[in-house]
Amino acid sequence: FVGQLDPPPAHVSNLNSCLNLPSSYCKSKRKHHKPTLNPFHTQMKTYIGIDVAKLHLDIHRDGKVARIPNNEKSISLFIKSLPDSAMIICESSGGYEASLISLAHTLHRSIARINARQVRDFAKAKGRLAKSDAIDAQILTEFGQTFHPSPLSVSEPLLQQLAAQIGRAH
Repeated sequence: FVGQLDPPPAHVSNLNSCLNLPSSYCKSKRKHHKPTLNPFHTQMKTYIGIDVAKLHLDIHRDGKVARIPNNEKSISLFIKSLPDSAMIICESSGGYEASLISLAHTLHRSIARINARQVRDFAKAKGRLAKSDAIDAQILTEFGQTFHPSPLSVSEPLLQQLAAQIGRAH
């Protein structure tokens, strides 16, 4: 056959020499490295979707939805019950999520705040057109499982106070 290469002779230890390439060519172009495990990915994240309203939070966890009051005591008890691997997913809801975010940071839990429009677009793409607080909490969980959003960074207390003051001024 035309174009078919014969195997190198048995006495040739470096295939590059048969191709008239310097012996260092192949070695310099290859990168020999062991894959490293990122500790972040070795532990499975548990995504908890929370739909935030003025008076209550609807929480989607382990396939079930529960409702708790939107107050510091209830939120703290809930967050303390979460495993370290939990990632809370909420959406922007006019500042009603501020206590949840602040308490999550205080209790060293990961939390991501997602733009509400992105969540609605995601729900529409999945064909989920019905809307309720419980469905929204479930969609937030699914959003987290699909996109693995980055957690919010912990703001300095002064910045949090400033943001709260600006929010009240509007």
